[in-house]
Amino acid sequence: MSNILLITSRNIYENSGESSLINRRSKAIYRKKNKKIDTIGITRDKVNRKKEYLEQFNCYNENLIFKYNKFNFLYKIFLFRKNLKKYLLEKRPKNIFISGFTLIFFYIDILIDYKKIEKVKYFYDMHGCTEEFEEYLIKNKYLGKCINKFYSKIEKKSLTICDSIFIVSNSMKEYIERKYLIFNKEYYFIPCGIDEIFIDRAYLRKKWRKKFGILDNEKVFLYSGGTSKWQQIDESIKLYENEFKKLNYKMVIFSKNIEEINNILKKMNLNRKDYIIKSLKLNELTDALTIGDIGVMLREKSMTNLVAFPNKFSEYIKSGLLVLASENVEEQRKIILEYGIGEIKEKNSIEKIEVKVEERLSNLGEFYKKCDQLIKDKLSYEKNVDYIKLLD
Repeated sequence: MSNILLITSRNIYENSGESSLINRRSKAIYRKKNKKIDTIGITRDKVNRKKEYLEQFNCYNENLIFKYNKFNFLYKIFLFRKNLKKYLLEKRPKNIFISGFTLIFFYIDILIDYKKIEKVKYFYDMHGCTEEFEEYLIKNKYLGKCINKFYSKIEKKSLTICDSIFIVSNSMKEYIERKYLIFNKEYYFIPCGIDEIFIDRAYLRKKWRKKFGILDNEKVFLYSGGTSKWQQIDESIKLYENEFKKLNYKMVIFSKNIEEINNILKKMNLNRKDYIIKSLKLNELTDALTIGDIGVMLREKSMTNLVAFPNKFSEYIKSGLLVLASENVEEQRKIILEYGIGEIKEKNSIEKIEVKVEERLSNLGEFYKKCDQLIKDKLSYEKNVDYIKLLD
């Protein structure tokens, strides 16, 4: 029996950014605290979303999932509520992680009532901000603003009943206090990090370069991620075409959105054959990323990006890449400057960035040591979850 319950409306049932954070964190909790987690999830009914996906992490016990569509939504909410009440009554969990604010409106009353009768600790799992609706998710700006206001009220109520908050950046703590005027909460800084398991980057670099037909002396400009607007894949491609292609870099793209990327290249009148584009399995990604020299991560100025901590940053560091980032990702900008493992695009010329790449290539071993130290200091899930104070 577990005394930790994860209630989530997030997509943790297939490979995605939010899935990576939650599942890696859960796995680290099991490793450090020897506690497996029960989950009760409600998510959209999509073919790829299966609870069996969670089995590979070996850190979950009971997994209940309710998949809804527009026709059965209310019925699935009814079943979700019924099973949540039953679970709380029978299992009496002492620690509950609440992840995803979009549907908490439909069960926050259950949490409020449960806290009245049981000694329990609520942890609010915060990945981003409600402004994302207005900035990226909703095309109609007026509608986006209304949805932002609605969910802001829901999130404030959720934060109020919680004892602790998982945050991915220090900017997020400032955001909570400034926007919601909520203070005196227990915060746990757990960024979208990575594990400390050793990988032989030099060996993997040669192995995967050979697999993709990339010579040892060729330099690689690498983008890994999706095609969401905030990820700015089009700007990354433009940067490559305008600057790094002239310096004889190859561009490699790792993404599950192959068709969408092909369409982006077509709209930009670019030759698909000039790019290496691959969709990889989750357990292949970190190893394959070692082929890169520059890992690009561009973001525009927005509240969404200010408080965020993209998974991609930690994956690039794990694989030993030099990170080329925008100044608009505040937490990563500070880390890059502190550890010297990358460059800020807006602050440096292409020539200075190229000098940094050559310095890295001249002593890859030393650069890899910097990456390992950063992981140990700030990005290790095992280290960060060790600080979590759970009720027994």
